[in-house]
Amino acid sequence: MQTEWIILADYVEVVRGRLYLMGGAWEAVIINRADMTHAFGIAAAWSGLPDADDQLHSVVLKIIDDVLDEELLQVKAEVDLLANGPSRLAQLAVNVSVTFKSFGGHSIVATVDGRESKRLPFHVERGQAFPG
Repeated sequence: MQTEWIILADYVEVVRGRLYLMGGAWEAVIINRADMTHAFGIAAAWSGLPDADDQLHSVVLKIIDDVLDEELLQVKAEVDLLANGPSRLAQLAVNVSVTFKSFGGHSIVATVDGRESKRLPFHVERGQAFPG
């Protein structure tokens, strides 16, 4: 099983096999201070041929501060490639709140059954954050 994609958005959800998102596909978080908490969504999808003996796969999404080499958040889930019938695509949507400790490079890292499958870099930048 492999990670097909990871998307950052303002809000995400999966309903009956369809991904719904608002304000998606960005690659920078803009905050005023390095200790600010920011809420956003992460969506990811996995595909592959399901194993005959084991249809559930353990997936983990980690938010990594590349500057400090520190894990900020971890989301664990079990995905089933057969859950959506013949599509063989398992999707996960999670909305999180993260306190960023530094400006600069960060990553979303997806693992499947303990192996890194995909990495999505993004930046945390200093600037005037949008109100609300």
